[in-house]
Amino acid sequence: MLQLGRAIRKVRNKRKLSQNALGKLVGVDASYINKIENNKAPGSLLTIKKIAEALNCTLTELMALAESTESEEEIMVS
Repeated sequence: MLQLGRAIRKVRNKRKLSQNALGKLVGVDASYINKIENNKAPGSLLTIKKIAEALNCTLTELMALAESTESEEEIMVS
């Protein structure tokens, strides 16, 4: 499973944005950002695209980071 939530959190923290600030930029509640970051809510494609835009990255870049995060976890488990 892709670690999209973890990738979003990583970029959000790098950009020094709170979940509340990101939620306002995207037009959703901070609790929804939290659920997405913790993989408790999948988030629609449109919402994930808006999150990527708010984080000044492309959806492709966000997905690539999610895949690399997943690979790092697989290495740590092995």
